[in-house]
Amino acid sequence: PCVCVCVCVCFFTMLSGAPFTVLSCDNLPGNGHITENAVTQFADLLDPALHAWIKSYVTFPNTMVDRITPQTASPEDPIVSEDFVQWVVEDKFCNGRPYLEVIDNVLLTEDVMPYEKMKVRLLNGSHSALSYVSYLAGHRDVDHALANKDVHDFVRMYLSEVAQTVPAVPGIDLEWYQAKLLDRFSNPNIKDQIQRLAEDGSSKMQTTMLPVIHEKAQSRAPAPMLALATAGWVRYMAGVDDFGNDIEITDPQAATLQPIARAALGSRNSRPFLEAAFGKDIMKQNPAFAGKVQAWYDRILHEGVHRVLDSLDEFAFGFADVDMGDGDENQLTRLSLLQMIKLTYEDLEHMFQAYDADDSGYLEHDEFKTLLKDFFTRIREELPKVDLTTIFGAAASDSLLDEVLEALPDPDDDVVVNMLLMRLDANDDGKIAPDEFVDSFHEVVTIRHHQLAVDASGPVPSEAIHVPPMTFGGSWCQIETWARDDGDSLDNESKAKAKAASA
Repeated sequence: PCVCVCVCVCFFTMLSGAPFTVLSCDNLPGNGHITENAVTQFADLLDPALHAWIKSYVTFPNTMVDRITPQTASPEDPIVSEDFVQWVVEDKFCNGRPYLEVIDNVLLTEDVMPYEKMKVRLLNGSHSALSYVSYLAGHRDVDHALANKDVHDFVRMYLSEVAQTVPAVPGIDLEWYQAKLLDRFSNPNIKDQIQRLAEDGSSKMQTTMLPVIHEKAQSRAPAPMLALATAGWVRYMAGVDDFGNDIEITDPQAATLQPIARAALGSRNSRPFLEAAFGKDIMKQNPAFAGKVQAWYDRILHEGVHRVLDSLDEFAFGFADVDMGDGDENQLTRLSLLQMIKLTYEDLEHMFQAYDADDSGYLEHDEFKTLLKDFFTRIREELPKVDLTTIFGAAASDSLLDEVLEALPDPDDDVVVNMLLMRLDANDDGKIAPDEFVDSFHEVVTIRHHQLAVDASGPVPSEAIHVPPMTFGGSWCQIETWARDDGDSLDNESKAKAKAASA
């Protein structure tokens, strides 16, 4: 390409000396800058005068294209792409330009980088994030994965978390863009493959997630969904899913990273993989993030990725994200709120009515925020009355209560409130209906923590999901995934294994 462009430049120079524009359409960030560097360096080798002329009279605008186009099974197959398309072009032309502004879905701008960052961090990053956990859980098509509420909600929470690092993008509402991405990923007509999204993780993670991880660390902002996505990648790179099926790893660093990922299955330690993938400085620069990755990774090995995704409502309420010692286990998931607060369906219905201040029949964002604030205040009042050492099975400690209180989420934090809204808002309309609140809140706060308690009294509700044994690839994960999905999203081999395990 460099030779061809330089020849064209020479030709135009000899004919008229008229300036012209080289418009790169490569699907690479900063494609104009990359093209300019390549052309000018090659031109300098040919003729310094040609190099100088190019620098003065030729422009290289950056462009960005946003359109999902899955791979085809063979070269003969038709290429199918989504109907969404966005082409952003830097208005850096010389000697005139086409009337691109009259074309639908083409945007001319002075700076492409905000759009590029939005796409790389939100679209490309969430593609990688969903791919590893979805593949481990048995999904193979992106739309099937997004049809699963747990995967869908994980992607929503990931997007919400990462969007905080995306600067304002002219003409784009980031909340609209996030919702549009979920809609695009759920499109059943293009049949995008999860395996395609999972390829080349070692290079994709460097561009889509690592800069966000560093920014979060610098601002001391939490990054739990980034940590979960990274833990899923570590587990995926071992080359076997939660059903014992082999995974064909396509990655330029597979020869280096896969043996480390396999070793992590035995050592239950994700840190050597993080150092190999991101550099040893990751442990020094961001030990908190590495600790979060390890905590999620440990849970994935203990429980299976399906159970981890299903437990994100527990995480959203703050009861699955506390370090009570070595950082490798989230022991607060064993805490039973039922021992502190007796909540019946009647209590929840009364609570809903009490906080529906405008009698609209729904809980809006501010009303729900007030409810949470009062709810966690009540928990804080009750915690000192509870024998935490018995619940945790831990030695008596003066700091235990303080650590538990510190682990509770802050209801004044809009990120926390939005995360909980995502989990409770079943129909995604931005507000919570009475049945959504009563059923979901009861399941999150009562059923789950009842079944996880060490000495909870009374029978465990039949609809509760029992904690799986500590095992890698154990039958529990197979049974639950098969039972919950009715096997619709699993291949025949996985369904057969699940049925055999249940027998």
